[in-house]
Amino acid sequence: TKIERAYNLIIEQDVKDIIAFRYMEGHDRYETICKFDLCERSIDRKVYEGVESIANTFKLWEGIH
Repeated sequence: TKIERAYNLIIEQDVKDIIAFRYMEGHDRYETICKFDLCERSIDRKVYEGVESIANTFKLWEGIH
């Protein structure tokens, strides 16, 4: 899918891991915080970075078509 292709373009591995666990595997925020042993703010920041990366990839693809 387009989302998986955009996900694969995320550069930072820790961001990819968190996005996969949170959204692709369907875990909630609390489970994500527990799994990755990071503070809430760090998890939130990495989720934001991942979502932003995927959104920017979509914007780039839309500009090409």
